[in-house]
Amino acid sequence: MAAQRSGRRLSAIAIIVEFVFLRRFFKAPRLILTVATIGVTELLAALAFFLTIWFGSPSVSTYPPFFDVHFSIGKLETFDDRRPLAASMLGVMVGLVGLVGLAGLGWRRRVR
Repeated sequence: MAAQRSGRRLSAIAIIVEFVFLRRFFKAPRLILTVATIGVTELLAALAFFLTIWFGSPSVSTYPPFFDVHFSIGKLETFDDRRPLAASMLGVMVGLVGLVGLAGLGWRRRVR
């Protein structure tokens, strides 16, 4: 029952987004449509974030973490609440490894 209601609401939001935002860019180049779609996604994510604040739901920070992993690289301890910089540095390192991997894939593959 709840899944059906959620499905209907999601369909309604999709129809609204289609007619209000995306139909304007129907004849625009694909890049512009992609940027518009990313912008709509950002707006919907911000709306979802603020809905929890407006309706008084508990903040996201009160939920327990999905996983509890602690390790250190030298003096840099990761996933520690007292040192958020360490977790950020780990995210940057993982992102760089991902970019290098994507570059490697692009290097090997020929685009026509």
